[in-house]
Amino acid sequence: VYREGGGIGGVCDEDDGGEKVCKSTTTDAGGSSTKANAFLSVSKGRDDGENTKKRITERKWGTRDLSVHLERIKRANRNMEEGMKRKGGLMGRLRFSTLRFLLFKVSVMFTTLFLFFTTTSLVSFTLRSTQNRMLRFTFLLQLRVSSGQAYHALVFQHVLSSLIFVPVMVGILFFLFEFFNDHLLAVAVLTIVWVCEVYTVVCMRTLETLTFFPQVFFLYFTLFHIYFLSSPQGFCYLALLTTVFFLLHAMVFFWSRFEVKGIAKGIINGGNYRMGGVRFG
Repeated sequence: VYREGGGIGGVCDEDDGGEKVCKSTTTDAGGSSTKANAFLSVSKGRDDGENTKKRITERKWGTRDLSVHLERIKRANRNMEEGMKRKGGLMGRLRFSTLRFLLFKVSVMFTTLFLFFTTTSLVSFTLRSTQNRMLRFTFLLQLRVSSGQAYHALVFQHVLSSLIFVPVMVGILFFLFEFFNDHLLAVAVLTIVWVCEVYTVVCMRTLETLTFFPQVFFLYFTLFHIYFLSSPQGFCYLALLTTVFFLLHAMVFFWSRFEVKGIAKGIINGGNYRMGGVRFG
């Protein structure tokens, strides 16, 4: 309220509780600053009145509560979307981890197969070629000795022809050195392969041993290398020692279960020294 000519002016408004609150000011009759203050007070009173009407309207029609509820719903939807995004990201990372694990296991299997076929093929080729050369050398040497001919050239030729296998074995060793990154472990693995190949050439005569022992050797060889490639900092020597004991057990089992019985029954003899083909009960 503004009273022209000076006097008392004031502004009234309602607080949040609905009570009327008035502020009074005293002005002089000719003060321009007083008029300005009174004009600002009137403008402020108009704004407060509009806010009051707005609050009354919101209370009457419930629009304030509705806007609050809408804001809460929007916030809940936003939180739900963020949660779904986080969940989707977690599921994506889980799928990626599972796929990477499966790819790692597949690569381990292919690496083990490659190592198995490489080492066994080269060792078997070297052993069987050496065996054939030794048999041929023995036959020719016996023939020349019985006929009284000189055999020095034969021995020299046999030694030279056998030296071609030295680079093969050295190459296998260097390959295993790089693969295992441990010289002792590489030599131990190559020794196991050599022992099993010698057992295959010398002791395997019956069909059962020829059929099942290579499968058993492949199983133990694969299990050891899967453990080694999956846990390179694990107990590799203990795992290798366990593999050696299992292989020795398999050798003794096949020898006592099939080979000895085949020899005792005469199935394995000088005329039929391999692949008897009889299954013992």
